[in-house]
Amino acid sequence: MAQIGWPQLLGKSMRTVLAALVLATSLGHIGVAHAQSDDLAYCERLYATWERYIAPRSQGQITGGVDAIASVDQCRRGNPAGGIPTLEKKLRDNRFTLPAR
Repeated sequence: MAQIGWPQLLGKSMRTVLAALVLATSLGHIGVAHAQSDDLAYCERLYATWERYIAPRSQGQITGGVDAIASVDQCRRGNPAGGIPTLEKKLRDNRFTLPAR
């Protein structure tokens, strides 16, 4: 008796649905990775602007520097939603135009 694998047990329409689900899941992960990559790049631009223009003026204010460093660290660890708002606020508070997103 020949063994029948699971693809043979599924009907053609079921295999099509399964293939579509696998493809959609793969593309979804690519989209998420791209969005995270864009957010990280934006976060890095925010931090670079802060570091270049604001940090030298606020050397006596250690708390501001710690906040900015912690924010960019959150972005680098995959949590841009936790880091970007703080950096944006620091730039806005110092009357900087935010870089393009």
